[in-house]
Amino acid sequence: VTLDAEASALATQIGAGSVHLFGHSYGGAVALQFALRWPERVKSLTLYEPVRFGLLLRDPATRAACEDVVGFGRRIGQEVLAGSLWQAAQQFVDYWSGDGAWAQVPAKRRPLLAARMNKVNAEFEALFADSVPAAAYRALTMPVQLLGGSRSPLPARLVLGLLAAQWPRAIRTTIAGLGHMGPVEAPQRVLKALAGQGRTRHGGGDELDE
Repeated sequence: VTLDAEASALATQIGAGSVHLFGHSYGGAVALQFALRWPERVKSLTLYEPVRFGLLLRDPATRAACEDVVGFGRRIGQEVLAGSLWQAAQQFVDYWSGDGAWAQVPAKRRPLLAARMNKVNAEFEALFADSVPAAAYRALTMPVQLLGGSRSPLPARLVLGLLAAQWPRAIRTTIAGLGHMGPVEAPQRVLKALAGQGRTRHGGGDELDE
């Protein structure tokens, strides 16, 4: 698994023509790779915490956060290699949705999440191999909207900040009270942010009111 391979698979699914791309988490990382390779095919780019962790490694101010998430990814990998897919799934869900989140997952969904852990491990390796420098994103001139949650893990929030620095005209929105899994856990609130409703100025970006 590589980001280039994922972007090529997406290109096959999209077909000819240009599109508006929305990506969340790893999907956001793939959407960015697609935009870097075929910018003429992207009308607009909307990203909810794309996990391009390689950006953190190349910035001294964020290297510690990168080491934290790399350590997390490696622990997932160790569980996967040991065949402990349920333990890997529990760690994964609790990291992104908060401690105790796995306990709230319906029993019928847990096997489906566990079955995804081999692919998740491969995705982490693809992200850690990412060597695209921050400056490369400046070449993307399509309209960009960056979204994130106020409760998300620090590495995800830092990646969003580094990307925002490359696009001075990008719309950046922080949705108060949401975490990294906001598009799954509160899709209506994310849709509200996309529509630009209830937005107030907040520092270097916008914060969506409760």
